[in-house]
Amino acid sequence: SGLPELHSIQAGSYAFKKTPFFSLTNLPHLQSISLGYCTLYRCQCIELENLPELQSIHLGTCALFGDDSSCRE
Repeated sequence: SGLPELHSIQAGSYAFKKTPFFSLTNLPHLQSISLGYCTLYRCQCIELENLPELQSIHLGTCALFGDDSSCRE
């Protein structure tokens, strides 16, 4: 990965809205993920892999809300 020393990720409200796919992989020092209100709203697939130091994930209201296929355009 291009960010091997990354320790935390904080995404504010409405970040990555309607992003169909989101992936965090091979981040050996990542310890925390914090997603604000409606972050990754309507995301269809999320991949979290090889994050050996991950200790916490904080989800704001409606973060990772998901995708209802009947609402897709």
